[in-house]
Amino acid sequence: MGFLATSPVYDGPQLSSPETFEAWKTSFLSAADALGLRGYFTETAYDDPYLADHISAAKRHLLESRAEFTEPDIANDLSGDEFSKAIQRRKRRVKERVTAAIATECASLRARTIRFARQYLLSALTPALRESVGCFDAPSAMWSLLEDRAASTMSDNDAFSHLRAAMEIKYERGEVPSRFFGRFEAATSKYIACMCPGDTAMRDYCTAISDRMRIALLSSALPPHLKDEFGHWHAGRWEYARVKQHVEYHLQSWVTDDARVYCHYCHSKKHTDSVCAHLHRARRDGIVRSDYELPHGEVFPTELVEMSESARRFCTYCQSTKHNDTACAKLAADTAHDCVRANYAPPPKHEPADRTRAHSISSLENQAWDEPAARERLRPMSNEEVEVKHEAVRRKRRRLVRGEDERLKDEPALNGDTTESSDSSDDEITPWDLKRVAATSWTAEETSHLLQLVQEHGKKWATVLAKGKEANMLLPHRTTSSIQTKYARCVASHIL
Repeated sequence: MGFLATSPVYDGPQLSSPETFEAWKTSFLSAADALGLRGYFTETAYDDPYLADHISAAKRHLLESRAEFTEPDIANDLSGDEFSKAIQRRKRRVKERVTAAIATECASLRARTIRFARQYLLSALTPALRESVGCFDAPSAMWSLLEDRAASTMSDNDAFSHLRAAMEIKYERGEVPSRFFGRFEAATSKYIACMCPGDTAMRDYCTAISDRMRIALLSSALPPHLKDEFGHWHAGRWEYARVKQHVEYHLQSWVTDDARVYCHYCHSKKHTDSVCAHLHRARRDGIVRSDYELPHGEVFPTELVEMSESARRFCTYCQSTKHNDTACAKLAADTAHDCVRANYAPPPKHEPADRTRAHSISSLENQAWDEPAARERLRPMSNEEVEVKHEAVRRKRRRLVRGEDERLKDEPALNGDTTESSDSSDDEITPWDLKRVAATSWTAEETSHLLQLVQEHGKKWATVLAKGKEANMLLPHRTTSSIQTKYARCVASHIL
């Protein structure tokens, strides 16, 4: 339920008299705004647009289940078209029941929120003021009474009260300059209106005096470490507009330097909440997340500013930052029940930034396919060809070990062929030949050699492999894992 589950007690300073209402209401309204209660005080018959967000998921499921159970089932003796139309009509009636149930639940929540806001305001008042405004049930009526009493107490001729209220205005760390000057000028204008008469003959004098008053009060409202810079800003020229421009520029750069560029709604690190396109569309459609709070110093994005889109993961349907639209379970469920939100528009599909893979695939597709060569490479080898390749690998390994650079002319050829062309063709070992040899099964002779080596050296596989290759009993491409696997298969097959 959000704030309704908290205690309705204001933890700030209490209002003791109507004279301090103007200075006190700023902190109170800020705290109320954080709870979403500001409108209940400042507006009569306030219609909270975010009440539906306080309905829990379990409560929504209960309302939907109750509406589904209440609506009668469809008769089974209908034709195909009539049955489809009946299903659509039933879905609409169920949706209308859910909407009506949510409206009833929002009305109940509104009554509870009004009671909560009333208790929250009473906790911020002293007992004397609490008794005077406690007769009202609406928090807006209580607030209006406090404003009227403050206005009657601080009359136009009470210059001292206006001056005290203006001097209580102080700049808060991280506050947006426009908000600070809004509070400051509202308080100083009342004091200046009391001090300056309405005579037209004194207009120029009042203008000069008002600038000096505002500059003096502005100096007391700024932090102490800005006093020296403030003296350079006005430099003997008592022009409030000029000094205000310097202060606004300084405070704006101060806020920008301290603030980290981060959007609290879509969690992007490229922009702030004030220019977030996701937040703007969510406010336009009334689907802002219930747990979202506008950070201090930020404003809601409007059509007047340039929105910033984010490439970060974000679901435009349920407003979650943990998945996108394609992985949204709520969107999938609503699509299955034909009740997708009417104003939902799927986000545009973005082309991948890295086209390297696509380019490589297309280049492979464009290459000419040599089918005879491919068939030759993929053809299984016969036993004679396997023996030929094995012998060629053994000869090549012996030459590498001896460091020979040329083939031995007098080396006996295979199958009694002593021609150079036959020897040359057998010695040409390609990567495809090695892969085909490695993929072939063990011969009976090599298997017997492996069993003999294991019987001599035990299961010291590194020693077995080294001795086998040294004595040309095992092929050069055999590894410890391959001979271990082969021996295990022999044991399982009882070949010992």
